[in-house]
Amino acid sequence: MGAILGITLLVFVEEKKGYGWGFGVPTVAIVCSILILAAGIPFYRYQKPMGSPFTRFLQVLVASIRNHFHGAQLKREAVLYEVDSMESDIFGARKLTRTNQYRFLDKAAMVMDPEANTKSRWRLCTVTQVEEFKSFIRILPVWASTIALSISFAQLSTFFISHHYGPKTWSKLQHSSRLGPCFQCHQCPLTRPHL
Repeated sequence: MGAILGITLLVFVEEKKGYGWGFGVPTVAIVCSILILAAGIPFYRYQKPMGSPFTRFLQVLVASIRNHFHGAQLKREAVLYEVDSMESDIFGARKLTRTNQYRFLDKAAMVMDPEANTKSRWRLCTVTQVEEFKSFIRILPVWASTIALSISFAQLSTFFISHHYGPKTWSKLQHSSRLGPCFQCHQCPLTRPHL
């Protein structure tokens, strides 16, 4: 919404009312947003940091590759590790059930040696931890599709600004020291005419 208003309504205000209004309106909007953010502080839910999820994702990758090279074969009767409590091993998260997608990652939760230490997540992960990583992988295409939108918005704003100012208007802006009643700019050495 802000991007659309910034390249349409704000440009219109700037053209009709001048640079003072063009910069003043976003400044007032930012101050209002800071006040709204500060007013919500009593309602925030604070959680203690419990480590990075990317560390858990890396643990799943390392454990699945390690078990793969130790000859792990994922079969229907394979025993996958999960903690014996009602809650997940990850604080604040519920247990997730196993899915069949990205089955290679399930090797991270395969119990290779029943006598082995189950505390090291770099050697043996829980099913919930593996499924958390699978969920992250499933979201990556959605995130990647927003890259094209971001690039187009960036190009759109620079395209209109550079084409709006013709050579005469751009020359006037470069040689002008005042942009409006409230703002003053100093010329950059690169924009000065060469003698």
